[in-house]
Amino acid sequence: MDSELRRKGNPEALNKAAEKKRKFTEGKLWEAIKRIETNTPIRVKGRSMLLTPSAVAREAEISRGTVYDHSKVIDYIKQKKIEWKSQPGGRKVTLIRDVQDKVSELIQIKKQLLIDKDNLARENYRLQFENDELKGRLQRSQKELKELKDQLPEDGKILRMRK
Repeated sequence: MDSELRRKGNPEALNKAAEKKRKFTEGKLWEAIKRIETNTPIRVKGRSMLLTPSAVAREAEISRGTVYDHSKVIDYIKQKKIEWKSQPGGRKVTLIRDVQDKVSELIQIKKQLLIDKDNLARENYRLQFENDELKGRLQRSQKELKELKDQLPEDGKILRMRK
């Protein structure tokens, strides 16, 4: 029995490993789809950013044939294609909206950066003023210390007073 199991393998373990690999691959496909739809792909650029099985395969770094093994993914891609074709302007309108959203977001970031820059300039001015005051106090203290040293006897020894 043991030698037969070694020859044929453990079908239960093989099925479990195959299912785990299938789920992992499907996860990579869905992540690739998400990146393409949000216009943040890592590997796909330009016209390839359209949601197609080839673009998803490239983005997920797997073969195109593997994409076709996942019927849910293929059905999703086909459904999205139908939705985009039914919209006036299709996918281009979606891309334009996404670009407009990113531009709006960048404008908000720019406004915040200008506010932060103004706040930093004020803080810098305040710190320079404080620094100047501290430099003046240090110079006065150094001058006072020099005057005290000048009052010491010339040999530099301090005489002790007896009680």
